[in-house]
Amino acid sequence: QAFPGSQLLAGSLLVNTLAGYPPAMKVQILALFALLLSCAEARLGNSMKAELEEEAAAPLHGLSGEACTADEYKRYKTIVCDLKEACGCSETLCAQDWCNGYMRKWKKEFGACTLQGC
Repeated sequence: QAFPGSQLLAGSLLVNTLAGYPPAMKVQILALFALLLSCAEARLGNSMKAELEEEAAAPLHGLSGEACTADEYKRYKTIVCDLKEACGCSETLCAQDWCNGYMRKWKKEFGACTLQGC
């Protein structure tokens, strides 16, 4: 639909065009017009549905592979897990203040590896 009310506008133009025709013919022409509009709308709806299904089936670009590789997890354990013990950190806070910001920075850096835990 090009803009809201476009079908209404097209319908009113059609009614104005049919001003000189007999009532029975107007009804037939309007019924045919309505049928054509509904067919066009159904056809457009089906093609849009097919496009959406096609897009959903396609792989997302740039999101293939593992979120946390074995090497990345090894680095995570070395940097975060070992320091977590040394700083006396719980899940949310560390005993030493400087560790809080440092740990937050590295956990953000490693992303998905934090889900595997120490």
